[in-house]
Amino acid sequence: MDCIRTSYQARSGSQRKEGLNILPSFLLSLLFAIPAVPHQIPNLINVAEAQEPAPVAVVSLTTREEIEAYIVKRAIETGIPVDRALHVAKAESHLEPSATGDLSLICKRTGEAVYARGIYQLTRCFYPQVSDEDAFDAKKNIDYVFDNGLLKEGTCQSQFSTCK
Repeated sequence: MDCIRTSYQARSGSQRKEGLNILPSFLLSLLFAIPAVPHQIPNLINVAEAQEPAPVAVVSLTTREEIEAYIVKRAIETGIPVDRALHVAKAESHLEPSATGDLSLICKRTGEAVYARGIYQLTRCFYPQVSDEDAFDAKKNIDYVFDNGLLKEGTCQSQFSTCK
């Protein structure tokens, strides 16, 4: 697919922002009724030199304060009561990413230990799609819970014995 890198400048108050967009040339042709061949449109857009993409920032939650702040952020973003989100996480793992539990319970589906893991104690039994690596990664554990609505009213009570 032919793509065109276009530069842009924008103002927000007194600040000037610059950036780079990558747009498929056929999309430009649909939006602006211009030819879809990049060499035919150099006067219509400023084609920038190819650049390496900016590195993606990796969020690492290492302290209880960072974990708690991230839970609050995700709760607000998803409309989950903050007190419920924090209560369940603290009751399940004391905000400890390496916490494990339910080793003495046997999963009826697999015949193995339920094995709860991480901040929200996601189990191998009920969440086999969550790897141990992801379950013990505080951010991924928290994101899984919020992205899948596990703390919503009605769902929370069936997923966590500590839900109030």
